[in-house]
Amino acid sequence: MARGGITIVDLDSRNGTFIDDERIQTAALIVGQKVQFGGIPFVLVCQNWDEDPGSDLETVDHTGQKRTVIPQTIAARLSRAQNSVLVYLVEGLSERQTSEKLNLSQHTVHNHIREIYSILNVHSRAELLAMLLKF
Repeated sequence: MARGGITIVDLDSRNGTFIDDERIQTAALIVGQKVQFGGIPFVLVCQNWDEDPGSDLETVDHTGQKRTVIPQTIAARLSRAQNSVLVYLVEGLSERQTSEKLNLSQHTVHNHIREIYSILNVHSRAELLAMLLKF
């Protein structure tokens, strides 16, 4: 893992790997950059934007540590705070657990979740997860 990012390696894929629309073989990816595997775009996001992004990246790293990637088309529609909450929703944390992780009030987390549902036009966590699985 590079400081503030991760290293992406294309294993001679047919459709290519791209960072910010440039085809790469090996390159560092930092928080906020677009990575595209074939035709599927993603954006690397953090759980806590106040911390060093190198320690809390939301992806799968080479050590097998569980991390989450939010598709770019979704991440771009949400604020940083909403993306932080969304990461924990996808990981299955409750509103209370999310508020503790992000050091926010449970009311604030609940409001972020309501806004996420509204922006993404879903009505439940199940609908949200089903929508994310399409990516």
